[in-house]
Amino acid sequence: MPSPPRQPHRSSGARAPDVRSLADAVARAWHSTRNSASPEIALSTVAALALVAPPIGQISATAVLIAGLDTDQFREFLRRYWTIFVRARPDLLPAAWPLVAPWLGDNPADDATVDAARRVARVALDAGQLHLTGTLRRRDADVFGPLLVELRADGARLAAGQFYTPGPLADTLATVLLTNEIAPGQSVIDPALGTGGLFRAAAQALRARGLDPAGVLWVGGDIDAVAVACAAVNAVLWELGPQVVLGVGDTLAESWQTAAIAQRAEVLQIAGQLRAAAFAADVLGGVARLVDLATPPPAPDART
Repeated sequence: MPSPPRQPHRSSGARAPDVRSLADAVARAWHSTRNSASPEIALSTVAALALVAPPIGQISATAVLIAGLDTDQFREFLRRYWTIFVRARPDLLPAAWPLVAPWLGDNPADDATVDAARRVARVALDAGQLHLTGTLRRRDADVFGPLLVELRADGARLAAGQFYTPGPLADTLATVLLTNEIAPGQSVIDPALGTGGLFRAAAQALRARGLDPAGVLWVGGDIDAVAVACAAVNAVLWELGPQVVLGVGDTLAESWQTAAIAQRAEVLQIAGQLRAAAFAADVLGGVARLVDLATPPPAPDART
Protein backbone atom coordinates (compact mmCIF):
# COMPACT_ATOMS: atom_id res chain seq x y z
CA MET A 1 0.00 0.00 0.00
CA PRO A 2 1.68 3.25 -1.08
CA SER A 3 2.00 5.93 1.54
CA PRO A 4 -0.39 8.88 1.20
CA PRO A 5 1.13 11.78 -0.71
CA ARG A 6 2.28 14.77 1.26
CA GLN A 7 0.64 18.06 0.44
CA PRO A 8 2.52 20.71 -1.51
CA HIS A 9 4.04 23.21 0.87
CA ARG A 10 5.50 25.83 -1.47
CA SER A 11 2.96 25.90 -4.29
CA SER A 12 0.80 28.37 -2.40
CA GLY A 13 3.12 31.21 -3.41
CA ALA A 14 2.48 33.16 -6.59
CA ARG A 15 6.11 33.20 -7.68
CA ALA A 16 7.09 31.01 -10.62
CA PRO A 17 10.33 29.04 -10.37
CA ASP A 18 13.14 29.48 -12.86
CA VAL A 19 13.49 26.55 -15.24
CA ARG A 20 16.89 25.54 -13.90
CA SER A 21 15.74 25.15 -10.30
CA LEU A 22 12.64 23.27 -11.43
CA ALA A 23 14.75 20.92 -13.58
CA ASP A 24 17.16 20.28 -10.71
CA ALA A 25 14.34 19.48 -8.27
CA VAL A 26 12.58 17.12 -10.68
CA ALA A 27 15.79 15.34 -11.67
CA ARG A 28 16.74 14.76 -8.02
CA ALA A 29 13.26 13.41 -7.31
CA TRP A 30 13.39 11.04 -10.27
CA HIS A 31 16.85 9.71 -9.47
CA SER A 32 15.87 9.22 -5.81
CA THR A 33 13.05 6.86 -6.83
CA ARG A 34 15.63 4.40 -8.17
CA ASN A 35 13.01 3.26 -10.65
CA SER A 36 14.36 1.35 -13.63
CA ALA A 37 11.94 3.04 -16.05
CA SER A 38 13.34 5.44 -18.61
CA PRO A 39 13.58 9.18 -17.90
CA GLU A 40 10.71 9.66 -20.36
CA ILE A 41 8.40 8.90 -17.42
CA ALA A 42 9.58 11.99 -15.55
CA LEU A 43 9.49 14.10 -18.71
CA SER A 44 5.98 12.94 -19.61
CA THR A 45 4.79 13.68 -16.07
CA VAL A 46 6.11 17.23 -16.15
CA ALA A 47 4.66 17.61 -19.65
CA ALA A 48 1.20 16.49 -18.49
CA LEU A 49 1.35 19.00 -15.63
CA ALA A 50 2.34 21.65 -18.18
CA LEU A 51 -0.86 20.95 -20.11
CA VAL A 52 -2.97 21.82 -17.06
CA ALA A 53 -4.49 25.31 -17.31
CA PRO A 54 -5.98 26.13 -13.89
CA PRO A 55 -8.69 28.78 -13.59
CA ILE A 56 -7.48 32.21 -12.51
CA GLY A 57 -6.83 32.20 -8.79
CA GLN A 58 -7.01 28.40 -8.56
CA ILE A 59 -3.39 27.43 -9.24
CA SER A 60 -2.53 26.48 -5.66
CA ALA A 61 -5.82 24.62 -5.15
CA THR A 62 -5.24 22.71 -8.38
CA ALA A 63 -1.74 21.75 -7.23
CA VAL A 64 -3.12 20.42 -3.94
CA LEU A 65 -5.78 18.44 -5.79
CA ILE A 66 -3.28 16.78 -8.14
CA ALA A 67 -0.83 16.04 -5.33
CA GLY A 68 -3.58 14.24 -3.43
CA LEU A 69 -4.35 11.72 -6.17
CA ASP A 70 -3.69 8.06 -5.38
CA THR A 71 -1.95 5.67 -7.78
CA ASP A 72 -4.98 4.79 -9.90
CA GLN A 73 -6.25 8.35 -9.93
CA PHE A 74 -2.87 9.70 -10.98
CA ARG A 75 -2.59 7.16 -13.78
CA GLU A 76 -6.01 8.28 -15.00
CA PHE A 77 -4.96 11.92 -14.71
CA LEU A 78 -1.97 11.30 -16.98
CA ARG A 79 -4.01 9.26 -19.42
CA ARG A 80 -6.70 11.95 -19.59
CA TYR A 81 -4.33 14.83 -20.27
CA TRP A 82 -2.39 12.93 -22.91
CA THR A 83 -5.69 11.98 -24.53
CA ILE A 84 -6.63 15.66 -24.63
CA PHE A 85 -3.27 16.43 -26.23
CA VAL A 86 -3.71 13.77 -28.92
CA ARG A 87 -7.26 14.85 -29.74
CA ALA A 88 -6.29 18.51 -29.93
CA ARG A 89 -3.07 18.03 -31.89
CA PRO A 90 -3.00 14.73 -33.78
CA ASP A 91 -0.43 16.27 -36.12
CA LEU A 92 2.07 16.31 -33.23
CA LEU A 93 1.43 12.73 -32.08
CA PRO A 94 4.27 11.06 -34.05
CA ALA A 95 6.77 13.54 -32.65
CA ALA A 96 5.37 13.40 -29.09
CA TRP A 97 5.03 9.60 -29.01
CA PRO A 98 7.98 8.89 -26.63
CA LEU A 99 6.10 10.88 -23.97
CA VAL A 100 2.64 9.62 -24.90
CA ALA A 101 3.50 5.92 -25.12
CA PRO A 102 3.89 5.17 -21.36
CA TRP A 103 0.27 6.19 -20.77
CA LEU A 104 -1.61 5.46 -23.99
CA GLY A 105 0.60 2.80 -25.59
CA ASP A 106 0.36 -0.99 -25.57
CA ASN A 107 2.64 -1.39 -22.53
CA PRO A 108 1.27 0.93 -19.85
CA ALA A 109 3.33 1.85 -16.82
CA ASP A 110 3.01 -0.42 -13.79
CA ASP A 111 2.05 0.79 -10.31
CA ALA A 112 5.66 1.25 -9.17
CA THR A 113 6.38 3.47 -12.15
CA VAL A 114 3.18 5.46 -11.61
CA ASP A 115 4.19 6.02 -7.99
CA ALA A 116 7.61 7.23 -9.16
CA ALA A 117 5.80 9.63 -11.50
CA ARG A 118 3.62 10.78 -8.60
CA ARG A 119 6.73 11.64 -6.61
CA VAL A 120 8.08 13.65 -9.51
CA ALA A 121 4.74 15.46 -9.83
CA ARG A 122 4.63 16.34 -6.12
CA VAL A 123 8.14 17.78 -6.26
CA ALA A 124 7.34 19.75 -9.42
CA LEU A 125 4.17 21.10 -7.81
CA ASP A 126 6.06 21.95 -4.62
CA ALA A 127 8.57 23.85 -6.75
CA GLY A 128 5.74 25.90 -8.23
CA GLN A 129 5.54 24.46 -11.73
CA LEU A 130 1.91 25.44 -12.24
CA HIS A 131 2.82 29.06 -11.52
CA LEU A 132 5.11 28.83 -14.53
CA THR A 133 3.47 26.51 -17.04
CA GLY A 134 -0.09 27.19 -15.92
CA THR A 135 0.14 30.89 -16.86
CA LEU A 136 1.27 32.92 -19.85
CA ARG A 137 4.78 32.69 -18.42
CA ARG A 138 4.96 29.36 -20.22
CA ARG A 139 5.47 31.25 -23.50
CA ASP A 140 8.92 32.30 -22.37
CA ALA A 141 10.11 29.12 -20.65
CA ASP A 142 11.66 25.91 -21.92
CA VAL A 143 11.24 23.57 -18.98
CA PHE A 144 12.32 20.52 -20.93
CA GLY A 145 15.72 21.66 -22.23
CA PRO A 146 17.52 21.71 -18.89
CA LEU A 147 15.38 18.87 -17.51
CA LEU A 148 16.34 16.49 -20.32
CA VAL A 149 20.01 17.23 -19.72
CA GLU A 150 19.68 16.69 -15.96
CA LEU A 151 17.76 13.44 -16.28
CA ARG A 152 20.34 11.81 -18.49
CA ALA A 153 23.57 10.42 -17.12
CA ASP A 154 26.75 12.17 -18.27
CA GLY A 155 27.61 9.32 -20.64
CA ALA A 156 24.17 9.37 -22.25
CA ARG A 157 24.33 13.13 -22.65
CA LEU A 158 27.68 12.97 -24.40
CA ALA A 159 26.61 10.09 -26.62
CA ALA A 160 23.54 12.02 -27.73
CA GLY A 161 25.47 15.27 -28.07
CA GLN A 162 22.94 16.78 -25.65
CA PHE A 163 23.73 20.35 -24.65
CA TYR A 164 21.12 22.87 -23.53
CA THR A 165 21.23 26.25 -25.25
CA PRO A 166 20.63 28.94 -22.58
CA GLY A 167 17.55 31.08 -23.13
CA PRO A 168 19.38 34.43 -23.39
CA LEU A 169 21.64 33.01 -26.11
CA ALA A 170 18.62 31.73 -28.07
CA ASP A 171 16.95 35.13 -27.62
CA THR A 172 19.96 36.93 -29.07
CA LEU A 173 20.21 34.54 -32.01
CA ALA A 174 16.52 34.91 -32.76
CA THR A 175 16.62 38.69 -32.58
CA VAL A 176 19.74 39.11 -34.69
CA LEU A 177 19.33 36.33 -37.23
CA LEU A 178 15.62 35.64 -37.59
CA THR A 179 12.98 38.08 -36.55
CA ASN A 180 13.82 40.93 -38.91
CA GLU A 181 13.47 38.47 -41.78
CA ILE A 182 10.28 36.69 -40.72
CA ALA A 183 6.76 37.70 -41.68
CA PRO A 184 3.45 35.85 -41.62
CA GLY A 185 3.40 33.14 -44.27
CA GLN A 186 7.15 32.55 -44.03
CA SER A 187 9.06 29.72 -42.32
CA VAL A 188 11.40 29.20 -39.40
CA ILE A 189 13.53 26.09 -39.95
CA ASP A 190 15.78 24.53 -37.32
CA PRO A 191 17.57 21.29 -38.29
CA ALA A 192 19.15 21.07 -34.82
CA LEU A 193 15.91 21.48 -32.94
CA GLY A 194 16.59 19.94 -29.55
CA THR A 195 13.62 20.85 -27.36
CA GLY A 196 12.85 23.87 -29.53
CA GLY A 197 14.57 26.73 -27.72
CA LEU A 198 15.18 28.72 -30.90
CA PHE A 199 11.46 28.45 -31.77
CA ARG A 200 10.56 29.88 -28.36
CA ALA A 201 12.91 32.82 -28.78
CA ALA A 202 11.72 33.52 -32.32
CA ALA A 203 8.05 33.36 -31.27
CA GLN A 204 8.61 35.83 -28.43
CA ALA A 205 10.55 38.18 -30.70
CA LEU A 206 7.69 38.05 -33.20
CA ARG A 207 5.19 38.91 -30.47
CA ALA A 208 7.38 41.86 -29.50
CA ARG A 209 6.90 43.11 -33.07
CA GLY A 210 3.14 42.67 -32.80
CA LEU A 211 3.11 39.54 -34.99
CA ASP A 212 1.29 36.28 -34.24
CA PRO A 213 3.59 33.21 -34.29
CA ALA A 214 0.62 31.17 -35.54
CA GLY A 215 1.04 32.83 -38.92
CA VAL A 216 4.47 31.26 -39.41
CA LEU A 217 5.39 27.74 -40.53
CA TRP A 218 7.67 26.10 -37.97
CA VAL A 219 9.82 23.24 -39.27
CA GLY A 220 12.27 21.46 -36.99
CA GLY A 221 14.11 18.18 -36.77
CA ASP A 222 16.63 16.39 -34.59
CA ILE A 223 18.17 12.95 -34.30
CA ASP A 224 17.09 12.80 -30.63
CA ALA A 225 13.50 11.48 -30.57
CA VAL A 226 12.95 12.38 -26.91
CA ALA A 227 14.08 15.96 -27.45
CA VAL A 228 11.71 16.27 -30.41
CA ALA A 229 8.89 14.90 -28.24
CA CYS A 230 9.56 17.68 -25.75
CA ALA A 231 9.56 20.19 -28.61
CA ALA A 232 6.12 18.93 -29.65
CA VAL A 233 4.73 19.75 -26.21
CA ASN A 234 6.57 23.07 -26.21
CA ALA A 235 4.92 23.95 -29.53
CA VAL A 236 1.57 23.83 -27.70
CA LEU A 237 2.80 25.65 -24.59
CA TRP A 238 4.40 28.40 -26.68
CA GLU A 239 1.26 28.70 -28.83
CA LEU A 240 3.13 28.37 -32.12
CA GLY A 241 -0.12 27.61 -33.90
CA PRO A 242 -1.26 24.79 -36.18
CA GLN A 243 1.60 24.97 -38.68
CA VAL A 244 4.26 22.96 -36.87
CA VAL A 245 6.21 20.22 -38.65
CA LEU A 246 8.61 18.12 -36.58
CA GLY A 247 10.79 15.26 -37.72
CA VAL A 248 13.15 12.73 -36.15
CA GLY A 249 16.22 11.56 -38.01
CA ASP A 250 19.35 12.70 -39.74
CA THR A 251 18.67 16.31 -40.64
CA LEU A 252 21.84 16.42 -42.72
CA ALA A 253 19.91 14.43 -45.32
CA GLU A 254 18.22 16.68 -47.85
CA SER A 255 14.93 14.78 -47.63
CA TRP A 256 14.24 15.23 -43.91
CA GLN A 257 11.83 18.14 -44.36
CA THR A 258 9.92 16.38 -47.12
CA ALA A 259 9.60 13.24 -45.00
CA ALA A 260 8.40 15.21 -41.95
CA ILE A 261 5.80 17.10 -43.98
CA ALA A 262 4.56 13.88 -45.60
CA GLN A 263 4.21 12.15 -42.22
CA ARG A 264 2.27 15.10 -40.81
CA ALA A 265 -0.10 15.09 -43.79
CA GLU A 266 -0.68 11.33 -43.43
CA VAL A 267 -1.44 11.59 -39.71
CA LEU A 268 -3.87 14.47 -40.28
CA GLN A 269 -5.61 12.46 -43.00
CA ILE A 270 -6.00 9.46 -40.69
CA ALA A 271 -7.26 11.71 -37.88
CA GLY A 272 -9.79 13.24 -40.23
CA GLN A 273 -11.04 9.84 -41.32
CA LEU A 274 -11.38 8.67 -37.72
CA ARG A 275 -13.28 11.80 -36.75
CA ALA A 276 -15.59 11.37 -39.74
CA ALA A 277 -16.21 7.76 -38.76
CA ALA A 278 -16.91 8.75 -35.16
CA PHE A 279 -19.33 11.46 -36.35
CA ALA A 280 -21.10 8.99 -38.62
CA ALA A 281 -21.43 6.51 -35.77
CA ASP A 282 -22.93 9.24 -33.56
CA VAL A 283 -25.39 10.19 -36.30
CA LEU A 284 -26.42 6.59 -36.90
CA GLY A 285 -26.81 6.03 -33.18
CA GLY A 286 -29.01 9.13 -32.95
CA VAL A 287 -31.14 7.96 -35.86
CA ALA A 288 -31.57 4.56 -34.25
CA ARG A 289 -32.71 6.19 -31.01
CA LEU A 290 -35.21 8.37 -32.90
CA VAL A 291 -36.57 5.32 -34.69
CA ASP A 292 -37.00 3.57 -31.35
CA LEU A 293 -38.86 6.56 -29.94
CA ALA A 294 -41.10 6.88 -33.01
CA THR A 295 -42.00 3.19 -33.15
CA PRO A 296 -45.34 2.63 -31.37
CA PRO A 297 -45.47 -0.09 -28.77
CA PRO A 298 -47.03 -3.38 -29.92
CA ALA A 299 -50.81 -3.61 -29.58
CA PRO A 300 -52.00 -5.61 -26.60
CA ASP A 301 -52.99 -9.18 -27.32
CA ALA A 302 -56.81 -9.28 -27.46
CA ARG A 303 -56.79 -12.74 -25.95
CA THR A 304 -55.36 -11.47 -22.69
